[in-house]
Amino acid sequence: MTTMFAPEITLSLLVRIEADGGRYKASCPAIDVASAGRSIDEALTNINNAVEMRLEEWVDRGTLLDELKQRDVPFVHGRHTDLSAHADIKPGVLAVTLNPSVHVGMAMQADPRD
Repeated sequence: MTTMFAPEITLSLLVRIEADGGRYKASCPAIDVASAGRSIDEALTNINNAVEMRLEEWVDRGTLLDELKQRDVPFVHGRHTDLSAHADIKPGVLAVTLNPSVHVGMAMQADPRD
């Protein structure tokens, strides 16, 4: 039996970062995660980690594609770094597009008859 890995996808996620009393709040509304930091860089690092953890959770549960489709999160097959997200952003809010690549599922056993 041969072990194959599920295909990889790349997401287009919009992250918002805004100042809040000397700190920076970061959120990714599409997948319901939020974080904060003392600087924009720290807030971006923290939201990246939060996004990664949420996606890994869905992969581990085997629900990644269902979760993304339910939330209308755009994704493409393969690894890409040039996807964009669009949203109406109010003045004073920094918007960043993340393009994380995710393996869709766990290793699968190939049918020995193939």
